[in-house]
Amino acid sequence: MATRPRRDYYAVLGIPRTADRATVRRAFRSLASELHPDVSTDPDAIERFRELAEAYEVLSRPDARARYDRFGFDARGLGDLAARDVDISRLFEDLLDLGSTASFGRKRGRDVSAVLELSDQEALEGSRRGVHYTAVTVCIACSGSGRRSASPCPECSEAGRLELDRVQLVEVPPETGDGDELRIPSAGSAGVRGGEPGDLVVTVRLRPTGDTSRFRKVAAVGALCALGLLAFVVVLVVLPH
Repeated sequence: MATRPRRDYYAVLGIPRTADRATVRRAFRSLASELHPDVSTDPDAIERFRELAEAYEVLSRPDARARYDRFGFDARGLGDLAARDVDISRLFEDLLDLGSTASFGRKRGRDVSAVLELSDQEALEGSRRGVHYTAVTVCIACSGSGRRSASPCPECSEAGRLELDRVQLVEVPPETGDGDELRIPSAGSAGVRGGEPGDLVVTVRLRPTGDTSRFRKVAAVGALCALGLLAFVVVLVVLPH
Protein backbone atom coordinates (compact mmCIF):
# COMPACT_ATOMS: atom_id res chain seq x y z
CA MET A 1 0.00 0.00 0.00
CA ALA A 2 1.36 3.40 -0.97
CA THR A 3 2.28 5.72 1.86
CA ARG A 4 2.36 9.51 1.86
CA PRO A 5 5.89 10.99 1.79
CA ARG A 6 6.88 12.33 5.19
CA ARG A 7 6.87 16.10 5.42
CA ASP A 8 9.28 18.22 7.38
CA TYR A 9 7.93 18.68 10.90
CA TYR A 10 8.35 22.46 10.75
CA ALA A 11 6.35 22.55 7.52
CA VAL A 12 3.64 20.42 9.11
CA LEU A 13 3.22 22.97 11.89
CA GLY A 14 3.76 25.93 9.56
CA ILE A 15 6.52 27.47 11.69
CA PRO A 16 10.14 28.54 11.07
CA ARG A 17 13.02 26.42 12.34
CA THR A 18 13.84 29.18 14.83
CA ALA A 19 10.41 28.99 16.50
CA ASP A 20 10.48 28.75 20.29
CA ARG A 21 8.52 26.19 22.31
CA ALA A 22 5.58 28.53 22.90
CA THR A 23 5.22 29.06 19.14
CA VAL A 24 5.32 25.30 18.57
CA ARG A 25 2.55 24.86 21.11
CA ARG A 26 0.37 27.62 19.65
CA ALA A 27 0.75 26.25 16.13
CA PHE A 28 -0.24 22.75 17.21
CA ARG A 29 -3.18 24.05 19.21
CA SER A 30 -4.52 26.07 16.29
CA LEU A 31 -4.13 23.32 13.68
CA ALA A 32 -5.39 20.56 15.96
CA SER A 33 -8.70 22.36 16.47
CA GLU A 34 -9.23 22.28 12.70
CA LEU A 35 -7.85 18.84 11.81
CA HIS A 36 -9.13 16.60 14.56
CA PRO A 37 -11.22 13.78 13.03
CA ASP A 38 -14.17 14.52 15.32
CA VAL A 39 -14.70 17.93 13.72
CA SER A 40 -12.92 17.87 10.36
CA THR A 41 -14.66 16.85 7.13
CA ASP A 42 -11.35 16.12 5.42
CA PRO A 43 -11.28 12.44 4.36
CA ASP A 44 -7.58 12.33 5.32
CA ALA A 45 -8.22 13.95 8.72
CA ILE A 46 -7.00 10.96 10.76
CA GLU A 47 -3.72 10.69 8.87
CA ARG A 48 -3.13 14.44 8.86
CA PHE A 49 -3.84 14.75 12.57
CA ARG A 50 -1.47 11.90 13.40
CA GLU A 51 1.19 13.65 11.31
CA LEU A 52 0.52 16.85 13.26
CA ALA A 53 0.75 15.06 16.60
CA GLU A 54 3.97 13.36 15.49
CA ALA A 55 5.51 16.73 14.59
CA TYR A 56 4.48 18.23 17.92
CA GLU A 57 5.75 15.21 19.87
CA VAL A 58 9.25 15.79 18.46
CA LEU A 59 9.48 19.58 18.29
CA SER A 60 8.04 20.16 21.76
CA ARG A 61 10.81 18.08 23.39
CA PRO A 62 14.22 19.78 23.37
CA ASP A 63 16.23 16.54 23.18
CA ALA A 64 14.17 15.02 20.36
CA ARG A 65 14.13 18.34 18.50
CA ALA A 66 17.89 18.67 18.72
CA ARG A 67 18.38 15.19 17.22
CA TYR A 68 15.82 15.90 14.51
CA ASP A 69 17.47 19.22 13.60
CA ARG A 70 20.82 17.45 13.25
CA PHE A 71 19.87 14.13 11.64
CA GLY A 72 16.32 14.56 10.32
CA PHE A 73 14.05 11.51 10.27
CA ASP A 74 17.01 9.14 10.57
CA ALA A 75 18.15 10.50 13.92
CA ARG A 76 19.50 7.79 16.20
CA GLY A 77 17.28 7.23 19.16
CA LEU A 78 14.49 9.35 17.71
CA GLY A 79 12.49 6.34 16.64
CA ASP A 80 9.71 6.13 14.11
CA LEU A 81 6.98 8.09 15.84
CA ALA A 82 4.56 7.35 13.02
CA ALA A 83 4.70 3.69 14.05
CA ARG A 84 4.35 4.44 17.76
CA ASP A 85 1.04 4.71 19.58
CA VAL A 86 1.21 8.46 20.08
CA ASP A 87 -1.18 9.52 22.85
CA ILE A 88 -3.02 12.10 20.76
CA SER A 89 -5.85 12.43 23.27
CA ARG A 90 -3.44 13.44 26.03
CA LEU A 91 -1.70 15.99 23.84
CA PHE A 92 -4.88 17.71 22.75
CA GLU A 93 -6.50 17.55 26.20
CA ASP A 94 -3.46 19.12 27.86
CA LEU A 95 -3.32 21.94 25.33
CA LEU A 96 -7.00 22.85 25.39
CA ASP A 97 -7.48 22.19 29.11
CA LEU A 98 -10.49 19.97 28.63
CA GLY A 99 -10.11 18.57 32.13
CA SER A 100 -12.16 15.48 32.85
CA THR A 101 -14.44 15.81 29.83
CA ALA A 102 -14.26 13.25 27.03
CA SER A 103 -11.34 13.77 24.71
CA PHE A 104 -12.15 16.33 22.04
CA GLY A 105 -15.74 16.49 23.30
CA ARG A 106 -17.92 19.50 23.84
CA LYS A 107 -17.86 21.31 27.15
CA ARG A 108 -20.73 23.30 28.62
CA GLY A 109 -20.10 26.95 29.35
CA ARG A 110 -19.96 28.26 32.90
CA ASP A 111 -22.95 29.68 34.73
CA VAL A 112 -22.73 33.41 35.46
CA SER A 113 -24.06 35.11 38.60
CA ALA A 114 -25.66 38.55 38.87
CA VAL A 115 -27.61 40.50 41.50
CA LEU A 116 -30.89 42.34 40.89
CA GLU A 117 -32.03 44.90 43.46
CA LEU A 118 -35.80 45.46 43.76
CA SER A 119 -38.17 47.41 45.96
CA ASP A 120 -40.72 45.58 48.10
CA GLN A 121 -43.48 46.57 45.72
CA GLU A 122 -41.60 45.43 42.59
CA ALA A 123 -40.92 42.05 44.18
CA LEU A 124 -44.51 41.69 45.38
CA GLU A 125 -46.18 42.66 42.12
CA GLY A 126 -43.58 41.30 39.72
CA SER A 127 -41.60 43.33 37.19
CA ARG A 128 -39.39 43.24 34.12
CA ARG A 129 -35.84 44.51 34.59
CA GLY A 130 -32.58 44.60 32.63
CA VAL A 131 -29.62 42.91 34.33
CA HIS A 132 -26.04 43.90 33.52
CA TYR A 133 -23.32 41.23 33.80
CA THR A 134 -20.11 39.93 32.20
CA ALA A 135 -19.80 36.62 30.34
CA VAL A 136 -17.41 34.82 27.98
CA THR A 137 -18.49 35.01 24.33
CA VAL A 138 -17.10 33.39 21.18
CA CYS A 139 -15.02 35.92 19.23
CA ILE A 140 -17.05 37.01 16.21
CA ALA A 141 -14.00 38.31 14.34
CA CYS A 142 -12.41 34.85 14.03
CA SER A 143 -15.47 32.67 14.72
CA GLY A 144 -13.69 31.25 17.75
CA SER A 145 -10.68 29.89 15.87
CA GLY A 146 -8.23 32.43 17.30
CA ARG A 147 -6.83 33.17 13.84
CA ARG A 148 -7.59 35.42 10.90
CA SER A 149 -5.96 34.84 7.52
CA ALA A 150 -3.37 32.48 9.05
CA SER A 151 -2.43 35.15 11.64
CA PRO A 152 -3.35 35.50 15.31
CA CYS A 153 -6.70 37.26 15.74
CA PRO A 154 -6.05 40.77 17.12
CA GLU A 155 -9.51 40.99 18.68
CA CYS A 156 -9.16 38.03 21.06
CA SER A 157 -5.34 37.67 21.10
CA GLU A 158 -5.66 34.17 19.60
CA ALA A 159 -7.87 32.93 22.44
CA GLY A 160 -10.98 32.59 20.29
CA ARG A 161 -13.11 33.89 23.18
CA LEU A 162 -13.78 37.28 24.76
CA GLU A 163 -15.20 38.47 28.07
CA LEU A 164 -17.86 41.07 27.27
CA ASP A 165 -20.50 43.13 29.09
CA ARG A 166 -24.05 41.99 28.48
CA VAL A 167 -27.62 43.04 29.30
CA GLN A 168 -30.37 40.46 29.81
CA LEU A 169 -34.08 41.26 30.23
CA VAL A 170 -35.34 39.34 33.26
CA GLU A 171 -38.96 38.59 34.12
CA VAL A 172 -39.48 38.75 37.88
CA PRO A 173 -42.58 36.78 38.93
CA PRO A 174 -44.95 38.16 41.58
CA GLU A 175 -44.23 37.49 45.26
CA THR A 176 -40.49 37.07 44.69
CA GLY A 177 -38.61 37.08 47.99
CA ASP A 178 -35.23 38.36 49.10
CA GLY A 179 -32.52 35.87 48.13
CA ASP A 180 -34.63 34.06 45.53
CA GLU A 181 -32.73 32.95 42.41
CA LEU A 182 -33.96 33.34 38.85
CA ARG A 183 -32.25 31.09 36.29
CA ILE A 184 -32.15 32.17 32.63
CA PRO A 185 -31.08 29.19 30.50
CA SER A 186 -28.25 29.62 27.95
CA ALA A 187 -27.60 33.25 28.92
CA GLY A 188 -24.24 32.48 30.58
CA SER A 189 -20.75 31.97 29.14
CA ALA A 190 -20.31 30.29 25.76
CA GLY A 191 -19.50 26.59 25.66
CA VAL A 192 -16.22 25.07 24.47
CA ARG A 193 -16.03 23.50 21.00
CA GLY A 194 -19.73 23.96 20.32
CA GLY A 195 -20.90 22.98 23.79
CA GLU A 196 -24.06 24.46 25.27
CA PRO A 197 -23.80 27.88 26.93
CA GLY A 198 -24.12 28.14 30.68
CA ASP A 199 -27.02 29.82 32.48
CA LEU A 200 -27.42 33.25 34.02
CA VAL A 201 -28.32 32.96 37.72
CA VAL A 202 -29.85 36.17 39.09
CA THR A 203 -30.14 36.62 42.87
CA VAL A 204 -32.87 39.02 43.96
CA ARG A 205 -32.09 41.48 46.75
CA LEU A 206 -34.78 43.68 48.31
CA ARG A 207 -33.91 47.25 49.15
CA PRO A 208 -34.21 48.04 52.88
CA THR A 209 -37.59 49.51 53.86
CA GLY A 210 -35.81 52.49 55.35
CA ASP A 211 -34.56 53.67 51.97
CA THR A 212 -32.65 56.91 52.63
CA SER A 213 -33.87 58.50 49.43
CA ARG A 214 -37.48 58.10 50.55
CA PHE A 215 -36.62 59.41 54.00
CA ARG A 216 -35.09 62.53 52.50
CA LYS A 217 -38.23 63.18 50.47
CA VAL A 218 -40.50 62.82 53.53
CA ALA A 219 -38.20 65.07 55.59
CA ALA A 220 -38.21 67.72 52.87
CA VAL A 221 -42.01 67.76 52.71
CA GLY A 222 -42.22 67.99 56.49
CA ALA A 223 -39.80 70.90 56.54
CA LEU A 224 -41.86 72.80 53.97
CA CYS A 225 -45.02 72.24 55.98
CA ALA A 226 -43.28 73.48 59.12
CA LEU A 227 -42.06 76.60 57.36
CA GLY A 228 -45.56 77.29 56.04
CA LEU A 229 -47.07 76.97 59.51
CA LEU A 230 -44.40 79.26 60.98
CA ALA A 231 -45.08 81.90 58.35
CA PHE A 232 -48.81 81.76 59.11
CA VAL A 233 -48.18 82.26 62.83
CA VAL A 234 -45.90 85.23 62.15
CA VAL A 235 -48.57 86.85 60.01
CA LEU A 236 -51.14 86.46 62.77
CA VAL A 237 -48.81 88.05 65.31
CA VAL A 238 -47.77 91.01 63.17
CA LEU A 239 -51.21 91.93 61.83
CA PRO A 240 -53.09 94.45 64.00
CA HIS A 241 -56.04 93.08 65.91
